[in-house]
Amino acid sequence: MNDTRVASGGHAPWHLWLVGVLMVVWNAGSCASHVMTLTQNAAYFRAAGITPEMAAYLAGVPAWYVVAWTIAVWGGLVASVGLLMRKSWTVWWFAASQLAMIINSVWTLLNPDAKVLGRIGSISAIVLIILGAFLVLYSMRLKERGVLR
Repeated sequence: MNDTRVASGGHAPWHLWLVGVLMVVWNAGSCASHVMTLTQNAAYFRAAGITPEMAAYLAGVPAWYVVAWTIAVWGGLVASVGLLMRKSWTVWWFAASQLAMIINSVWTLLNPDAKVLGRIGSISAIVLIILGAFLVLYSMRLKERGVLR
């Protein structure tokens, strides 16, 4: 039996649980980082190695960036929970999260002021686009196979 189809007895394939749990943990961490960054939490910044220059850059991003960032991280968490619940709306939440992530990542890559983030800012933007694309395609495939309903 193809392991992307619902197994007999209605069980989801093993990789759904692996991907779902990993993404819930990843996205929960992203949401925590989001809140700590927006509240300018000094203790978090020290622990994360965020310099005063980086903090100033993050405090100065435009409102549309914050909205897109919020959709990206919280939408990713909603989608990840939906994946574990095997809900078809997971695809739409991953897609919304990915679109928001692409908007922010492209702006970060093209914005000369983002150089304060260093090489990690560029690498993160690219990795997040790739991860988001995988999650959209993965959830679409699961929906096509009847795993998400």
